[in-house]
Amino acid sequence: MEPLVGSGLTIQLLGPMHVQVGGKALPPLRSRKAYWLLALMTLRANRPVQRVWLASMLWPDAEQGKALANLRTVMSELRKALGEEKERLHPGDHQTVYLNLEGAHVDLREFDKAIQNGTSEDLLKAVGLYTGALLEGCSEEWAIPERDARERECLNALQRLGDAALQAGDPRGSLTWYARASAMDPWSDAARRGMMEALAQDGDVNEALQVYRSYADLLRGEANAVPDERTTALYQRLRSKARKPVNGEPIAQVAVVGIQEGYLPVPITELVGREDERDEVVTLLRRSRLVTLLGVGGIGKTRLAIAIGSRARDEFTDGVWFVPLDTTTEGSQIPVRVAGAMGLMESNHDGWLNTVEGHVRDKRLLIILDNCEHLLDTCATVVTRLLAASRGIRILTTSREAVGIPGEAVWAVPSLAAPDPRQLPDGATTLQRVLSSYEAIQLFEERAREANRGFALASANAREVAEICFRLEGVPLAIELAATRVRSMTVGQILERLNDHMGLLTTRSSGSRQTALSSTLNWSYELLSEAEQTLFRRLSLFVGGWTAEAARQVGGDDGQGADEIADLLASLVEKSLVVLRETRQGVRYRYLEMVRQFAAAKLEAFAERELIESRFLRWCGELTEELERGIGRPDQGLCFERIEADLDNFCFAMEGGSQTPENIDECLRIAGNLWLFWNRKGQLTRGKRYIDLVLERDIERRPTSHRAKALYGSGNLIGSADDPQARTQLSEESLEIYRELGDSAGIVGCLRSLGNAAFLGDDFPSARHHFSEALRVSREISDTRGIAHAAGSLALVAEELCELEFAESLWEEAVELARTSGEMNILAWGLQHLGRNRQDREEYAAAKACYEEALTVSQSVEFNAVTVSSLDGLALIADAQGDYSLAREYVAESLRISGRIGDLHGTSIWLRTLGSVAFHEGDLDSAETSFTESLELVRKHGGRRDLALTLSDLGRLELVRGKVELARSRFEESLDLCRQTNFTRGIAMGLDNLGALSMREGEAAWAVTLWACASGLREGKLLPLPTRERQRNEQEIGEARAALGSEAFEQAWEAGVGMDPMEALTPLRSV
Repeated sequence: MEPLVGSGLTIQLLGPMHVQVGGKALPPLRSRKAYWLLALMTLRANRPVQRVWLASMLWPDAEQGKALANLRTVMSELRKALGEEKERLHPGDHQTVYLNLEGAHVDLREFDKAIQNGTSEDLLKAVGLYTGALLEGCSEEWAIPERDARERECLNALQRLGDAALQAGDPRGSLTWYARASAMDPWSDAARRGMMEALAQDGDVNEALQVYRSYADLLRGEANAVPDERTTALYQRLRSKARKPVNGEPIAQVAVVGIQEGYLPVPITELVGREDERDEVVTLLRRSRLVTLLGVGGIGKTRLAIAIGSRARDEFTDGVWFVPLDTTTEGSQIPVRVAGAMGLMESNHDGWLNTVEGHVRDKRLLIILDNCEHLLDTCATVVTRLLAASRGIRILTTSREAVGIPGEAVWAVPSLAAPDPRQLPDGATTLQRVLSSYEAIQLFEERAREANRGFALASANAREVAEICFRLEGVPLAIELAATRVRSMTVGQILERLNDHMGLLTTRSSGSRQTALSSTLNWSYELLSEAEQTLFRRLSLFVGGWTAEAARQVGGDDGQGADEIADLLASLVEKSLVVLRETRQGVRYRYLEMVRQFAAAKLEAFAERELIESRFLRWCGELTEELERGIGRPDQGLCFERIEADLDNFCFAMEGGSQTPENIDECLRIAGNLWLFWNRKGQLTRGKRYIDLVLERDIERRPTSHRAKALYGSGNLIGSADDPQARTQLSEESLEIYRELGDSAGIVGCLRSLGNAAFLGDDFPSARHHFSEALRVSREISDTRGIAHAAGSLALVAEELCELEFAESLWEEAVELARTSGEMNILAWGLQHLGRNRQDREEYAAAKACYEEALTVSQSVEFNAVTVSSLDGLALIADAQGDYSLAREYVAESLRISGRIGDLHGTSIWLRTLGSVAFHEGDLDSAETSFTESLELVRKHGGRRDLALTLSDLGRLELVRGKVELARSRFEESLDLCRQTNFTRGIAMGLDNLGALSMREGEAAWAVTLWACASGLREGKLLPLPTRERQRNEQEIGEARAALGSEAFEQAWEAGVGMDPMEALTPLRSV
């Protein structure tokens, strides 16, 4: 349930518990018991609840008097936290407590009511409200039966919705409900049958059969059971109808050509063994569109997935893309990770998942999602959407649990084969021959030889190596950790230490394999020196890896120099506890996620978390501040790389650190430092979410510079077609703080932001006021960058107000200042707009020079928006000069870049340019196709002015083709949009269009009046008319003069000169 801002009390119990009072999150409480008290009372709202019963539920093991005392303390804390809503929770009498929830917004109450009503609309509402298990994360005994009851009700609702959709002939709709039910309850035969029926009805019998096979494998592996009789009977019936695959031959038999794309990491060491497994899973991927490698941590899922991707690479024309999710803490980041791997940027208003969907459509590729187990619900949604986007997509996931959607093929990753020491042969030669055939032994020997070149498997140590591999259950990570110890220990000593830590493992199961790994990590940790143990623990906060210098600042002690930290890191690498890799920025280190979690547990156990977190946050704040200064400079690309390398660390810092009031200011500092990076990389949604998270948790709201900057950043991450009012509100709050602090640079930034908000809202006088004030303050403080930025912003307003010469002078000033100060982003931006200004005046040589320099500069700093706009400008110049082939090349490159970064707004503009080129070339069919595609995109992703221009172009084409009424409709809608946005150039264009339409209908006099009005409007604003349009205009006017005669023509023209455009259109509106 979406929290309702400013609506009193909002309680969310479905999923993680969340409470808001007056639209603000409940302040942090000292004890979780206060939350559970509120949850218990919510379950029994609007009636007296016995205090003794409440105390016994919350403190079942405490003596009654102590439990009641605890209840009084917790209730007092809860009432205080509820603030203005505290009177809802009050004593009924001395024995009872009462919670009044009348008028409050409680998702559970709405869910229960919808389930009770039971209509289709109510069931839809209920399943929409069910965003997760009741009180997710609460392990209290009283919550379990309540949770189970709501889960059963939701499952029943999903089943009923699926059945209804199937009966109504909507198999795809029903599949959504059945799949969700199956994800909630993987053991439900009814849900699996529903999926099978839906897939079969939709014509995909093979997929329906695969649902059954996956279910049967699940039951057999987890419960030694089989599907029920009805499910099996359905399988048999569908099996008899099975046809060949929808797309004909398997992927392996399809010849593929072209350049291979994709991203697969290159492991430092070779994968030992697993040959059969690689082949088997590659074959499985040809049959199943989703394959999950299932196994415990350390079993080798990631390495196997990379090897499978490498082996299957030739079968996927559009690449194999590896997407690690081990450091991803929120499901919403999965599509961000996928987009990042593919080099995409978020399209303006579509969100990351839509961006990725649009990119992969009609492609043949393999996506590997690594480590999904902590994000299964969102992962299922993302996978389902991506598979639906293209039949050529295959997805390989690695997880400790199945994703749980229809068609998933689950493949359990086995341990490496290890010999049973009790069954080994006696002879030395035979023994070594037998052992060398086991993959676990091969792995131990290879890793041991890497640690100690003198190591060899011999008759003296063979049985002990076999015992080690057997005791470690064939778990690759555990074997590697043990093998590295041959640097300083004999194999016998290694085995002895393992025995001390592990005890006797009597069963070979996933649980024992996990115990083997945990024991090995404990043993490895205890063998470290005290200094190594300390650094090992403290580095656990780096979820995204670290450099040696970062390790010194966060994990080092006073007096420890860089050399000592480097030696400690080298030792941890040698012991396989830390992974080292070379990057363009130098050496970076990281933990495997299971090792990091182990180190984090040790950090908690030593009570060092608070100290190290403080250091970690300070390091993040200082580094982001340093890197932000490089954005817009010649080395911007390097700064972006460094930010991206540590972005997981920065996000982890904000998410975790902001939960503690003492750390809020440092988190605000990090958030404010990152907004410009997120803006330049097109990651508006992600950046705003993190900044707003920290701002929401800033309960005290002290007027600090860090809070002001975070507010400013949040406002600037609001997209151009989103809410200008919200941007204004955030910028004004930021401005108030900066004024209070006397921070002139901050004031300038806020004034520019307010000007941008006004500009986006078509309030040009206000925009000019704010930009002029920003320019004035920038000049006062000699802020070169601020002057250049404000001058360019003022130039945009001048262009909208048709003050073209003034705009040119401002752009020239902005470009010159940016060039001398090295502000590359502003330089590229200014050059592109200066080129457009000169292009409008048909100074094509000068415009082309501006565009070409803007192209060079923008590409050097990855300023994609300027790059594609400059290419479009060059295309329009080529089109105007009749070089249509060159124009199409420029447009094609613009479309390629916009497609890669997911810029659908830009794509709509470049398609319009492509249509214009085709129209001028006389290819009306191609022009219509491009204009129509542009119109579809611009309605969803563009602004009103871009929509007006596309409608005008399409109307002109339709007029040429004689579709008069359709052309009229386009022209009128276009002109109405131009009036709404005070688009003077567009209004003149619209009057010309309607004049041409009137001429076609035989209304020559009225056509002349409209053309005269348009001409007067342009002359009054000094707006140039491009040669091609002027020639067309002159030809149409000449035809009108010939039709009317000179006297009637002059009268009609005189009537239009000086006429207000609104007056000129009055007869049209009355028709």
